Amino acid sequence: MTLKDELPHDPEAAHALIRQKLNEHTEAIKDVQRENIAQNIKLDRIDNQLRDVKKDTEGIVDAIQATRTLRKVLVWLASIIGSGYTIWEVYKYFLGK
Repeated sequence: MTLKDELPHDPEAAHALIRQKLNEHTEAIKDVQRENIAQNIKLDRIDNQLRDVKKDTEGIVDAIQATRTLRKVLVWLASIIGSGYTIWEVYKYFLGK
């Protein structure tokens, strides 16, 4: 059934019915707008949480990369020290006698 079928023949009654329907629709629109605002607030909170997680993980990634670099430096340093020790032992063996 449409609004046209519901309208009374009296103009004042028809106007009152149309005004009532308009108010109902206006309230429904306001409800949707309020819900939209609430959802946007929730989405903003989630965005902030995701930004915080991203910042935290960036720090962790940087720490892991620094650890890997430090490990490479330590391996390189150990190789240099090992080579120096080997050269020293060879020197002592051949020239130290």
